[in-house]
Amino acid sequence: RRLVEARPEMSGRILFISGDRDSATAAAAALPQPPPCLAKPFTHLDLLKAIESFFPGRTQAAVQVGTGSA
Repeated sequence: RRLVEARPEMSGRILFISGDRDSATAAAAALPQPPPCLAKPFTHLDLLKAIESFFPGRTQAAVQVGTGSA
């Protein structure tokens, strides 16, 4: 909540990562636009999908960086 209040322009780029999904989900629900939440354990593909959701249309570039391909 404090980050969203201090930097509202960043509110669309917050990703909760938690081992306690219930607490993280409850905290996220208190925000006007709840951010995505990844519960541990998660795979690198889950994390990549969450990050890609912040940058629509840039999926291929993210995959190339992640694999070392040019």
